[in-house]
Amino acid sequence: MSVIETVKSYDVLVIGAGCAGAEAALAASRLGCQVGVINSSWDNVAKPTTNWSFSYNSDEQQLKNSLSSQGSKLELAMKEALVGKFQVDKPGSRENNLYLTIFNPNVFSLYYKHLLENNPSITPHQDVAIGINVTPNWFIISTAFGLKLRAKAVILSVGRYLNAKFHCGNLIVDGEEPGLPSSATLASSLKKETGLKFFKNWSVIPPRVKLSSVFTKKLTTPNKILSKTASDNPALCLCASLTKFKKPNQQETELDISASNFPKIPGNSMFYLLSTSTELDEATLIGPPISGSIEHQEKIIQTMPGLEEAKIVRPGYAVAYDCLKPQQSHSTLECKQVPKLFLAGQVNGASNYQQSAIQGLIAGVNVALKLKKEESYLNSYLKLTDFNVGNLNLGDVSHET
Repeated sequence: MSVIETVKSYDVLVIGAGCAGAEAALAASRLGCQVGVINSSWDNVAKPTTNWSFSYNSDEQQLKNSLSSQGSKLELAMKEALVGKFQVDKPGSRENNLYLTIFNPNVFSLYYKHLLENNPSITPHQDVAIGINVTPNWFIISTAFGLKLRAKAVILSVGRYLNAKFHCGNLIVDGEEPGLPSSATLASSLKKETGLKFFKNWSVIPPRVKLSSVFTKKLTTPNKILSKTASDNPALCLCASLTKFKKPNQQETELDISASNFPKIPGNSMFYLLSTSTELDEATLIGPPISGSIEHQEKIIQTMPGLEEAKIVRPGYAVAYDCLKPQQSHSTLECKQVPKLFLAGQVNGASNYQQSAIQGLIAGVNVALKLKKEESYLNSYLKLTDFNVGNLNLGDVSHET
């Protein structure tokens, strides 16, 4: 039986609806574009699957305020999902203005999902992009369900999806996590059609521990609790110090390929134990990256006072994925050698939600202005010159050629 291909056309097609993709779609639609959005599941739009917190300093708070004034929904989503906000010492710095915001990831995701689904200019597709074809006038995206989606411009915001490899100790599997689809076909098609060059980037996801296995009275509290939910169901933020570090033996090091890509954890490192609610019996351990086998991770964690008997409920792990070499992009986030192809988010080197939101907003506005043949919306308009936007800091992309 032959597969009937359905062709749908858009001004802009956004591939990937993480924080960057959601912001990009909303920004392009605000400027009059008809936008299609492809995401593997419409139930995890912009959903943080690995972490429940934002960390930022006072300068980055100013950046978030600037984003809000330009139409970004990140700050509103954070306020909607907020369960606790804390001020803590910044490890290894004279600054005492590091802020940790803990939020509910489900509420955060639903906020963005509602915005996208109720926007008449945005059409969602719960599907997986498997191929791209570049013609003089159109980008044609093939999907796993047999669709052909045609667009005048494309924003690629696939996060850690391209050629992703999951690493945990000696376990290495395709995809961001075991069971998730591989992106080898899309990655191969993208490289063949565009000639773009990628490098292998790494992202480390922190472990989660069983909260009832932690002696919380041995841990310190933040300098200041800025806001929290009702006292009968508060967010939790506790500080733990790693005073000594057990180095992995040679066999562990040889088995754990990801471990060689990260610096050794220094002594006296500060970690933060975060939970969205004291009713949950698990907490995320935020701090220097911890990788390796589950046994090795527990040995590291159990050297911390208060965590001597801590049990891991989900180990930390590393993801290796393809990331665009930044010199191939203009400051507008458009690819230099492929007009009307924009990249945003982790595939562009962003390492957190703020950076992804910035890139999504910039890409979404610029793609709309590109199609209208209007002047580009420059980074300086958002006053981003003093902020790191992942690998796309101005030092990387502003040297136009």
